[in-house]
Amino acid sequence: MIKKTAIYDILFIVLLTFICHLLFSKYGFNPTDEGFVLSTTNRILHGQIPHVDFSSVRPVGYAILHIPELLFSNNYVYLISRFVFWLEQVLIAYFWLRFIIVYSKNEIKTIPKYLLIAICLMLNVHYFPTSVLHTIDGLLMCLI
Repeated sequence: MIKKTAIYDILFIVLLTFICHLLFSKYGFNPTDEGFVLSTTNRILHGQIPHVDFSSVRPVGYAILHIPELLFSNNYVYLISRFVFWLEQVLIAYFWLRFIIVYSKNEIKTIPKYLLIAICLMLNVHYFPTSVLHTIDGLLMCLI
């Protein structure tokens, strides 16, 4: 059975992701990172084999992670990939706070918890351009 707080957490994560996506995803384009990640994903999606058909200095797990974006986004690849960026950033903030709560063995009330997640999100996102990036994928996977 899913706890009531878990449902609130999921709703908060989705709502915060949509708000950030609607407010900020339309700005800017970073072809070096955004284009690199999505082009590698496109190569794998079309059957190319990493390190045989193309060179990559990074492991290709990040490209495999972003395959659903290309499968479901005909003409809106960048907008959907930026939604994934915001979702990953919100999840990073959420999991950091969950880690602190579990490690300290102190529970935080709902509203202060959500405020801390939003603050953590804003402190984190000002370091990264709004685009999919293997570094963000790695941070999320480490926290999970």
